[in-house]
Amino acid sequence: MTDVAAIKDYLRKIQRTVEANADFSLMNNKFIKKNKIDDILCCIYATLPDAYKKLLRSSELKKYKSAICLDTLINKLKHKFLFNPSIYVVNVNEIRSLVSTCISTIETDIAALEKLTQ
Repeated sequence: MTDVAAIKDYLRKIQRTVEANADFSLMNNKFIKKNKIDDILCCIYATLPDAYKKLLRSSELKKYKSAICLDTLINKLKHKFLFNPSIYVVNVNEIRSLVSTCISTIETDIAALEKLTQ
């Protein structure tokens, strides 16, 4: 059984990190150190079930809304700053929207994947 609550907590932690722990802000863009984001993403990958990790790498990604949101979220979070590659530039509004969508859909998608693998 997957700990969906832990995954949701990590997603909320990403949102809090983007909103509150930025080194610099410019309008809706926040400049955050790479290691802060990568540490949380590592925790998310560790708690995801193996079937979901395979889904993120496969072409069946489009069947599950949370997988699309998580993939987009990761790509949006890992946008490197042009002048310093150890800093990510993140749009707060996009991240907030993606995190809320992912939180609302991930539980049903993981349950559906677990049913398929049994």
